Amino acid sequence: MFLYRAVRHMSTFQAPKGFWAGGERVGIKKRKDALDLAIISSYSPCSVAATFTQNKFCAAPVILCRELLQKHPTNISSVVVTSGCANAVTGVKGLEDAKRIQKLMEISDYGKSFVMSTGVIGEYLPMDLIEKAFEAESPVGSKKFLSEEELGWQRAAQAFMTTDTSPKLASRQFKLGDGPVFTVSGIAKGAGMIHPNMATLLGAITTDVGIPAAVLQNCLKSAVDKSFNSITVDGDTSTNDTIVCLANGAAGSVETEEQITNFQSCLDEVCIDLAQKIVKDGEGATKFVTICLEGASTHEEAKTAAMCIAKSSLCKTAFFGEDANWGRIICALGYSGIQFNPTSVGLWLEGNNGPSLQLMQDGQPCKFDEGDAKPLLQQKEFGFRVKVGNGSGSATVWTCDFSLDYVTINADYRS
Repeated sequence: MFLYRAVRHMSTFQAPKGFWAGGERVGIKKRKDALDLAIISSYSPCSVAATFTQNKFCAAPVILCRELLQKHPTNISSVVVTSGCANAVTGVKGLEDAKRIQKLMEISDYGKSFVMSTGVIGEYLPMDLIEKAFEAESPVGSKKFLSEEELGWQRAAQAFMTTDTSPKLASRQFKLGDGPVFTVSGIAKGAGMIHPNMATLLGAITTDVGIPAAVLQNCLKSAVDKSFNSITVDGDTSTNDTIVCLANGAAGSVETEEQITNFQSCLDEVCIDLAQKIVKDGEGATKFVTICLEGASTHEEAKTAAMCIAKSSLCKTAFFGEDANWGRIICALGYSGIQFNPTSVGLWLEGNNGPSLQLMQDGQPCKFDEGDAKPLLQQKEFGFRVKVGNGSGSATVWTCDFSLDYVTINADYRS
């Protein structure tokens, strides 16, 4: 069925060879039991790739990491994440604070590190608390809080979180003939202010594959376009979005085109899994909705139209109300700006691995019973398929509904 791309789920999280992870409480978040500093670290320097927010008010860590990526694409060992304060729109001091965290990582023997932050915009990091966390005898400064086991990664994922209700991890493995087993694993966070490019999200992907930094960058960009750039929760793009991928080569290298293709597929699956978990955990979300648009002139046009439907507030409130008001979908398609013949449009409501109900054919409404639509819309996961012509362009994006809880969460986010 077109709605849900098959992925090779693993029953438990598997960390790549040569990586540690951990989460600790520093005191950035107001909730006293909340973890708010995460570190993922490799035994050896890594090739690194990253994609960043397109928001012009990019946060201090984004500025710093863009520069680091250009200077040291093959010599990064760690990622450090602080949660609860975005360190965005903080001027010179914000950049100095981000550089200080990077320096603290080097002093504590974590090597050259990516720095990422998430949380409230326009506030300064509590650097006194962060510096204290890196004291030599502390868990962070001594590396005693790091673990190769799943628990360490779970704690790191918890420390990533802001309004997320659950940690988000994903793992996949692949094998090349009789060669070694390679692992690709990742952590992500995000629940609100989610929309390309990229979303209010942070993601750290790690792999024990050895791969040139330039090739890794191309692979990551492709994976992000299929995943994190194909989701929307509320149509807002953040100041801090960063996805970083570290490859340490501990299990061996991929060199041939076929081997790189295998790695790309595995990386795609990890990113799609994490991106879908972000949408399912969207602030106040009760529905996970797939929008598939086909028959457009190009993939780009298909994605533009699909995303226009996915971010429509009227569509999203109808999803919440379990209302088969398909006119809202057609309306969003109509103002998307892509080229199509309205008399060629078809529309289907599709359940999660269940029946399909056609709502529109050749630009005209189909007769259907609201009672047939209701059971599909009552599912937690459903989708809409839109056909606009006979072109080769198609795209799939993921969204969620707008519930009353979304307003409540964002009305007192700073409280």
